Amino acid sequence: MPYPNSEIRFARPEDAQNVRELWDMAFGEDKDFNDWFFENIFNIDDVLLYTIDNKIAAMTQMPAYEIKGLGTLTYIYGAATHPDMRKQGIMTQLLEKSFDIDRQNGRVGSMLIPANKGLFDFYTRFGYEKAFYISKKTYKASEFEIKKAEFSDIPLLNNIYENTPVPHPTRTADYWQKQISMFNDLGGGVYLTENAYAFAWEDEIQELMGGGKDKLASALAHKAKLPAIEASTVGTDIPLGVVKLYNGQFDKMYFNLMFN
Repeated sequence: MPYPNSEIRFARPEDAQNVRELWDMAFGEDKDFNDWFFENIFNIDDVLLYTIDNKIAAMTQMPAYEIKGLGTLTYIYGAATHPDMRKQGIMTQLLEKSFDIDRQNGRVGSMLIPANKGLFDFYTRFGYEKAFYISKKTYKASEFEIKKAEFSDIPLLNNIYENTPVPHPTRTADYWQKQISMFNDLGGGVYLTENAYAFAWEDEIQELMGGGKDKLASALAHKAKLPAIEASTVGTDIPLGVVKLYNGQFDKMYFNLMFN
């Protein structure tokens, strides 16, 4: 049941500071990323709030992503409940409202990346199902010539990405620029050869794509002075995210680099 004096509404500019405070309560373990995200990505218009007496009790962001072959889906991101208000059904009400808003706006579904494995079962109660998968592989270090990606390389990156054989989000030039900037600013980097690319942190590769990915991954292990490095890529064995479609069915899909 809704609380007295409660309201579910989209955030307004004057809510920004309180949104950031709740974000830091929920996700305070990575301050550098939080600062970068709010300076470069955060959009107050995407934030759905549950307020009680005009104070934020819970929130989630609802940016839109186009999935090839499906349509526009909402990415539930940064879902958080104030510590004093947890386990009272508030997030349930907020998610259910987000589904109503999606349908009103013609979005075909909702997707998210659970913060840990235990939450996959939690989200099934809302109709989400495992859908977005990756595979992981460890590559031994070996020397090979690679280059660091620049914005001018975005067409090549996108061409490699678009060869993904399963449904996946469309990535705009602006999206690629922001991802490259984030990795560069936060201690990682984006590397490529003529037919492969890697979004890499110091000790792991978050996304590895392309025909020459094996050599690229091995070269990055060598560059990092590691005996081997683990990389994530398109696959079918490890669930990364879940999806709830309002009509229709889906097969296995791929997404990553979602500020996850």
